[in-house]
Amino acid sequence: MIQLIASILFGISIIGMAFLLAKTKGEGVKKRERKKARVSKLREKYKIPQKIPFQFNNLLKKFLIRLKIFLLKCENKIDAWLRQVSHSKKFNDDYWERFKK
Repeated sequence: MIQLIASILFGISIIGMAFLLAKTKGEGVKKRERKKARVSKLREKYKIPQKIPFQFNNLLKKFLIRLKIFLLKCENKIDAWLRQVSHSKKFNDDYWERFKK
C-alpha cells in the first residue's frame, strides 16, 4: 500500500516537473531575445564598443590584482586583531556569565 502511494506521488511529481519545464522553455528564449535587443539599443545609444581596448584591459587587470592584494592584507590584519582580542585576558571564557549574575 505504501509502495503504491509512493509510486503515485513520484509519477505526479514527474508530470509536474515536465509541465514546468515545458512552460518555461519558451519564456527563456523570449527573455534572451529581449535582453539582446535591449543591449544592442544601449550600445547604439551610448556608442559602447563591442570589444574593450587592450591597454584598458591591462590597466583594469592590474587594478583588480592590486585591489585583491589590498583586501587580503586587510583581512589578515583584521584576523590578527580578532585573535588578539579572543586570547587576551580581558575576554575570558566566563565573559557572558559575569553579565548573567
